[in-house]
Amino acid sequence: MTAEYTNWETEFVDVKFVDQRLKSRFFKIMDAFAAAPDKSTWAAAGSRSSAKAAYRFFSNKDVSRDELLDSVSRATVEKMKHADADWILAIQDTTSVGFGNRKAIKGMGYHCSTEQRGMLVHSCIAATDQGIPLGLLYQEIHTRDVRRDDSGTKDEKRSRPIEEKESYRWIHTMNEIHQRVAEDIPVLTVCDREGDFYEFFRTLQIWEKIF
Repeated sequence: MTAEYTNWETEFVDVKFVDQRLKSRFFKIMDAFAAAPDKSTWAAAGSRSSAKAAYRFFSNKDVSRDELLDSVSRATVEKMKHADADWILAIQDTTSVGFGNRKAIKGMGYHCSTEQRGMLVHSCIAATDQGIPLGLLYQEIHTRDVRRDDSGTKDEKRSRPIEEKESYRWIHTMNEIHQRVAEDIPVLTVCDREGDFYEFFRTLQIWEKIF
């Protein structure tokens, strides 16, 4: 993304806000981010007042993260419908985002085995079978309450229901994709070895029978 990148509006063409002033502010913020993708919110905003306005927007209770995500997802699905590809790749992976020792940040948990605070961002990106990215299909965020889970033995942890394990994010994301994408669009799920577990493949088998 560069300063000349101006096509981001198509990703939020149908985004819904309870107040149109929020949409206007959101587009101003995105213009600033598109022009300076390598900078922080404070630096990209260009002024103290614009930065404070951006932070107020992000903390506004009428701004829904889910609505922003759904808008991007709908735009991606539209591009999938018109893509010149035999298969669409739904690529899942998790990114660990660290914020050091900033314990005052709300919503932060542990994202690794150290004392650092942060979050785990699990995303699914659509791309053509030629490797051309189409956009974000789904994304969810996880945080850990404790640095290391010492609540049971390895056997006890293995016996927990899959819904109680962090690895369930792979299944949940796949379910979300199947609900968002029409069945006539050929989708191939792509994961790394973290997605190599029985319950995930079992869910894939169930979806194949449905479609």
